[in-house]
Parts: sequence; C-alpha cells; structure tokens
Amino acid sequence: MKATPPSLLLLLPAWLIPGSAHIAMGEKIRGAFILILINGLWIAGVLLSDFEAISRAFNPYLFWISSGCGATPFVELLFAPAADNVLQGAMSVNNYKDVSEFNDIGVHMTCFAGLLNLLALLDVEDRIFDPQSYKVSQ
Repeated sequence: MKATPPSLLLLLPAWLIPGSAHIAMGEKIRGAFILILINGLWIAGVLLSDFEAISRAFNPYLFWISSGCGATPFVELLFAPAADNVLQGAMSVNNYKDVSEFNDIGVHMTCFAGLLNLLALLDVEDRIFDPQSYKVSQ
C-alpha cells in the first residue's frame, strides 16, 4: 500500500497544538519532543506571568510573537484575564495586583515558545514539499 503524502492542512493542527503534525506524519518521537518542549514552555510562561504574557493590553507586540503557538489568541480572546485585571485595577486601588516576580521570565518563555513553534511549522512545511529528504523509521 502506498503512503499518502502529507498535506498542507497539517499546518493548522501544527499551529494549534505544536508537535501534532509531526505525530500525524509518523514521527512520534520528534512530535512528542516538540509537544512537550513548546507546550511546556508556553504553559509555564503563561502561569509565571499570571496570564499577562498573552495579553494584548499589557504586551501588544509580544502577544503577536507568542501567537506562534495557536493557543495564545484563543486563550486571550476567551478569558482575557489580564485585560479584566487592568480595568478593575484602574477603578479601585484596593484591587491593585502587584506584578509577579517572574513576570518577565514568563513573558520570555511564551515568546520563545511561539518562535519555536514557527520553526516547527517550517519543518512541517519542508517535509510536506520535500518528503524525500527525510525517512521515518517504522
């Protein structure tokens, strides 16, 4: 039976869940490594920065860098916790929340995750257009 060549449609799940396209193409070890590394960086960065790393209100430019991971815009649109905190904090000093000690580290981790996922997307694209350049061990 002839294997079907990968399709460009794999880029969407690769953007939404880093590593998923590699797993779908049969590269389970590479896909698992990408899945753990990029998603781990993104989740840790979001938690360390108290969701400020994925907020357009606090970091508009860095938001787009971290959007290399597809979950960033969806989490920000669905929950928008940082934007809510800003509005509530502006109305009352009692609700002011100090910036986390690890805020900058979290923002950097989320940006690195987004940029690494862009590299993983380029790897998927390269494997789609030049499938002879790699071999999948079975």
